[in-house]
Amino acid sequence: MSNWHVYAAADPDALNPRNLALPVPGIRGTAVHLVKCGPLVVAASDLAEQVERPTPEELAAHAEVARWFLDQGATVLPFRFGVTAPSQQAIRRLVELNERALVRQLDYLRGRVEASLVAFWEREALRQALLRTPAVRRCVAAARVSPGSEYAARVELGSLAERVVQTWREQCELLARRSLMSHVVELQEGRLIGVRMLINLALLVPETEQETIRAIVARLQESLRGRLRFRLTMPLPAFSFANIALRVPSDIEVAGR
Repeated sequence: MSNWHVYAAADPDALNPRNLALPVPGIRGTAVHLVKCGPLVVAASDLAEQVERPTPEELAAHAEVARWFLDQGATVLPFRFGVTAPSQQAIRRLVELNERALVRQLDYLRGRVEASLVAFWEREALRQALLRTPAVRRCVAAARVSPGSEYAARVELGSLAERVVQTWREQCELLARRSLMSHVVELQEGRLIGVRMLINLALLVPETEQETIRAIVARLQESLRGRLRFRLTMPLPAFSFANIALRVPSDIEVAGR
């Protein structure tokens, strides 16, 4: 039984219409085919069975297919993981049912890419900031005089560290927004992963502004060197900004519906 996993839709203008298979492997190493669907092409591969809980490798393969379109200079609309259909004909019906919304979203993303900007605090910077705090010096002194108060001092130090990091987080986000907002179309906040991450921003960036964004982030990094560390990844397919509520025929599955 066929189970076609859908990766992305794209504007075919920048693609070779005779090339019906992509040179990049899909999930589980499967071949990725281009399915012509009216004014669009859709990348999909037959996995034979549905992926219930995707592994990091499968999520990466899904994203890499969408990335291939970017590398070809095509406008791409990535689908979230979990859209599957029983046949190529069913994919065509899905696109036909949602054609207007898909084309409108592609037009919105045309000439734009996603950028990921995250920032982390440095351990030594936090240590130095805490040592400059009078309350920390009092905790350290109290622990030396009365060893029994060491646990309470550790709790107080943890609370102070959280307040310092929260202040840095607010300052970092405000600084990033002020520096970048006039150069991006949209900005979204992502979930913070781990205790050291201060910001996690998804930016929708005009292709013509990419070098400007890189220069701004480089200046931010230089001004905060030793205290914060920035990581900018760009260009990416605009997964964070591809938000279409698909109308789905009964024989097509969409994870999370």
